[in-house]
Amino acid sequence: MSGTVSRLSWSRPDQVGGGYDKCTHTIGYVILQEGTIVNHELVKDGWCWWYRKYAPGDAVLERLEKEARDAKKGFLGRSATGASVESRKENFR
Repeated sequence: MSGTVSRLSWSRPDQVGGGYDKCTHTIGYVILQEGTIVNHELVKDGWCWWYRKYAPGDAVLERLEKEARDAKKGFLGRSATGASVESRKENFR
């Protein structure tokens, strides 16, 4: 993960937006000056997943997450830690 975050952290954000969920977790997006969407890069590299509740129907995030899982990138490539929110919910019921 350090490569992705390190590479992206040297760029200045152009747009930052979002809000909070009911548990006060920050939900947002970051777009860098050159147009890179940090959220997309992190999902593409397998370091976070598409949280469908806060971005329903986002075809780009859906595709990026699927490609990262298929390529076994980041933690999405590991079965135990790469479980989606939905499948983790099922395991805790």
